[in-house]
Amino acid sequence: MVKQIKWTIQAKVDRVNILDFFIKRNQSTTYSQKLNRIFIKEINLISLHPNIGKKSTSLNIRVKISGNYY
Repeated sequence: MVKQIKWTIQAKVDRVNILDFFIKRNQSTTYSQKLNRIFIKEINLISLHPNIGKKSTSLNIRVKISGNYY
């Protein structure tokens, strides 16, 4: 069963900031595009398997580590 992912405002801001950081640092969008594809892949995996990852201290929130990001 596919579950809907609910993003917090902070998570949305963090994602944009991470991608923007690498665009500015690398003077290119190439790495940010690659990183965004990884994020999308992981989000799809979480949607298909909602219990994947580690339980957090917050109710109904789990953490999925992907490379250097969670």
